[in-house]
Amino acid sequence: MRYFGLLLGILLCQGLSAQKAYKGDFGFGFKHNRGMYWAHRPIMLLMEAPTKAFEAEAYLLTYKSAKSWARYYANPKIGISLSYLDLGKPDISGYAIGVLPFIEFPIFRLGKIECNLKMATGIGYLNKKWDLHTNNLNKAIGSHINGNMRVHGVMNIPLPKNLELALGAGITHYSNGNFAMPNLGVNSIEMFMGVNWNKKAKAIPTQPKTLGLRESLKRHHFEFAPMFASKVNGLIYSKRILVWGAGLRYYNRISNRSQWGIGLDYDYDPEHVYRDNPDARSQDPNIKNSSEVAAVIGHELLLGKFGFVSDIGVYTYRPSKLKEFMYQRLGFKYRIHPNWILRGTIKAHFSRADFFEWGVTYTISR
Repeated sequence: MRYFGLLLGILLCQGLSAQKAYKGDFGFGFKHNRGMYWAHRPIMLLMEAPTKAFEAEAYLLTYKSAKSWARYYANPKIGISLSYLDLGKPDISGYAIGVLPFIEFPIFRLGKIECNLKMATGIGYLNKKWDLHTNNLNKAIGSHINGNMRVHGVMNIPLPKNLELALGAGITHYSNGNFAMPNLGVNSIEMFMGVNWNKKAKAIPTQPKTLGLRESLKRHHFEFAPMFASKVNGLIYSKRILVWGAGLRYYNRISNRSQWGIGLDYDYDPEHVYRDNPDARSQDPNIKNSSEVAAVIGHELLLGKFGFVSDIGVYTYRPSKLKEFMYQRLGFKYRIHPNWILRGTIKAHFSRADFFEWGVTYTISR
């Protein structure tokens, strides 16, 4: 998830630099979280403990935005936050520091109270990681630098003097996507309370959503997406594995906010050969023993030049049962040209991350 921070950082910079387009007001917020370290695997039970966090954020209100994507989503907030998360056991789990660009979508209102969904993803630092000799009780993570993702439900309640009371709950997650082992992930389930200040804390006006499909966007198109990845396959017999592949999609844009797609994926993953002892393998990697083929259905949430991708794939061919029969993909796309897109996603088999994918996409319009 490290690339998520880069991609959302570009989104933030795009918004902050386009003053003529947004013409919004800045705001600031401070929050205090209380929660629990979620030991989602039995071997992590010794890491379970109460957590607490402090967070500072700066954001931009887009209610005056001329950007089409902002109007389609009822003018969300975009911003960046800095958080400190105490994981409750200083000798084992330590603490985490995260820098998270975020977007906060309005969902509905209860009078003047905003009920929003806040999604944040970026980069984080964990001061404690697994070490065979010095910290063997930390079964969660094997790297100091990790991806950081957060999803919160938020209620913003107007107060006097341009202030808001912010209440909410959600989850914070740290992972390295198998770039280092172990990678069971760090999760904090939490509730928070805080205060925001902005010029329009009372009754923020929203522009009506634009209806109809933009003529400049092709409704039906194909996308070809080559990719590469790097991962480590174990703790005892560790080996860094390079993965490459490609995907083909047919997309049908159903609105200015989303499109559905179907297609095929091909991955060349030598982990099927290296899954036990890489130095005592019975054969070398080849097309037959390392190829994966899958049928895929997916959805893309459109945010201007950005897209949030969510796919589900079912293997039609896999050389072994090392992986589950089905996988999921989440990530971002950023359009740099009408036909060219940068892409960063994570592929997982249910709760087990497989690898981060990096690549480009070429669009073929009908």
